[in-house]
Amino acid sequence: MDERDLSLSLSEEKEENTRAVDEKGIRDRPTWRKSLDFLVSAIGLNVGLANVWRFPYLCFKNGGGAFLIPYLLFTVMIAIPGHVLDISMGQRFRQGLVKSMAFAQIVLMIQFSISYPIILVWAVKYAVASFSTNLPWSTCHNDWNTANCVTPNDVKLNATELLGNGTAGNLSGKVSAAMKFWNLQVLQKSAGIEQIGSLVPDLSVYLLVVWIGLYFCTFKGIGWSSKIVYVTATLPFLFIFAILIRSLLLEGASEGIKFFLIPDPRKLLDPSVWVSAGSQVLFTNAVASGVLLTLSTFNDYHHNLWRYACTCSGYVYGG
Repeated sequence: MDERDLSLSLSEEKEENTRAVDEKGIRDRPTWRKSLDFLVSAIGLNVGLANVWRFPYLCFKNGGGAFLIPYLLFTVMIAIPGHVLDISMGQRFRQGLVKSMAFAQIVLMIQFSISYPIILVWAVKYAVASFSTNLPWSTCHNDWNTANCVTPNDVKLNATELLGNGTAGNLSGKVSAAMKFWNLQVLQKSAGIEQIGSLVPDLSVYLLVVWIGLYFCTFKGIGWSSKIVYVTATLPFLFIFAILIRSLLLEGASEGIKFFLIPDPRKLLDPSVWVSAGSQVLFTNAVASGVLLTLSTFNDYHHNLWRYACTCSGYVYGG
């Protein structure tokens, strides 16, 4: 069989497979304009607030470099196979969320869709507050601060006194200005669960803005969303890069880099490190959540899934 006959045979096989799929009653669905659209969307699913917020926290809590070992191991063992399974199922059946997923997964996504916008609202709150001349979480002269508020400058002054003469003021019972801003201004926590409190006006407005933004990202279907993802997927990279540059310019940055890159073998004996790494892999990659499965239903039936499954899994850029 020459090259021309082989090409013709493969083409006929492809048409037969496509025809077989159509014969099984799987309706036509719109597809991504380019294969790169799906890749960018999948990367946007994995790189977001979790990389800026949750991953660095867990990495610091669980030994820095030691945390990366089980994290990368679970990425290879769980995330990549999970992505292959999600993408292959989505491409094969090309059906929507309700028809192709279990009821429990639908409930999970509804819960996620309700809770995650709240995190976005907090991010918007901090973004708006950051445009003020004096950052509200860096001072104790705000209306919500109490007598036990302390600023970073107060802590530095206390440490200087301790090094100079061996005495220092009492910082027990003090709460940082950043925590005061978080608890009393952002969350506005009540005394207990029995006290519901009232709506916070600015957070309510931010929540409305977030939901309006989500609507305009999806209201025209996949053709419009494939354009939006180039903005929503690249912005986290820019933010993380800005934080990286700022972090490298801080005092003691070299010590932090050593802590992040040089593992402590003793931490690997702690089961909680492995549990945290596994949960973070599942959280970051949204394994078996149905999101990637839904995105892949807009792929071409013969899309090369192996390359994208390996590319989208296991980002540690936020560390």
